[in-house]
Amino acid sequence: MFGPLRSVAFVPGFFVLLGAAAVLAACGGSAVSSGPPSTASSSVTLNGVAGSAQTVALPPSTDGYTGSMILTFAQPASGVVADVALGPSPPAGAPQPTGTDQPLVFVGVSVSSNVTLSGIPAFVLTLPNAALQTLRRTQNDGDFELLLDFFDPNHPSLGYQSGGACSLSGNTTTCTGAAALFNLLAPLTYVFECKRHNLAPTPSPSPSISPSPAGGTTVIVVPTPAAVVCNPPSVLVAVNGSAIIDCTAQDYGGRFTLTVANPAIASVQQSDSLTFTYFTVTGLSAGATTLTLQSQPGGTGSVPITVQQ
Repeated sequence: MFGPLRSVAFVPGFFVLLGAAAVLAACGGSAVSSGPPSTASSSVTLNGVAGSAQTVALPPSTDGYTGSMILTFAQPASGVVADVALGPSPPAGAPQPTGTDQPLVFVGVSVSSNVTLSGIPAFVLTLPNAALQTLRRTQNDGDFELLLDFFDPNHPSLGYQSGGACSLSGNTTTCTGAAALFNLLAPLTYVFECKRHNLAPTPSPSPSISPSPAGGTTVIVVPTPAAVVCNPPSVLVAVNGSAIIDCTAQDYGGRFTLTVANPAIASVQQSDSLTFTYFTVTGLSAGATTLTLQSQPGGTGSVPITVQQ
């Protein structure tokens, strides 16, 4: 569901899971605790041929989380040691996420030598009852979706970027990573974040009608459509590489119309049929072009795209 491959540096560090109940209660936003957590850690050995997948069990966190990470190899791996750990904050040196989304889970990994993956790792996480109850209570705030973000230390200015969608069934959260080529390079630190993202209701803009005085003219005021804003605001990809962007318009939750000025340079596709905000940008040939998006109410936005050989 996510388009062609993208080469990014995958990072060593450690797996971090954040107790949802504590996070959702803290400050009502995406800030996470920066205190030294009590973490559980373990080491595993990665082995596999191209096209095979390996499931890595995560050590249980002190907050009651359990789960696993699924790695799919694009090239053979043999005897690579991966150190994993769980705790309530991102790995040391990794930034805190910003914005109003509510973090649920953070993950990180450290590898002893380079490994090439055919996609962002997938995660299957079991939530403790306290976190699950907190999520259910916050459903009263409106519709929401669970998303997977990632932090790429090769592009720190981009912060946490969109990496895929997550789903909740019972007390299990499943996150499916984008199919983008990942090079796990030692000894960097790469971070994943599973978060709760509030969905804006699809608006039904209603013109306001001002009553006219006797014999006068009725004035109809139509609301101005909100601009379409994307994160990141510009895209740099390699030929045959891909990147994911998140585009939204205030008070709008429907589909966008997409136009690429020069479709020979890049293509853009919606990343998930159920999530209208995420799009995969794929580099086709070296050059620069522009993606233009328009909402049904008429709001527009654009994203410069640069494709490098």
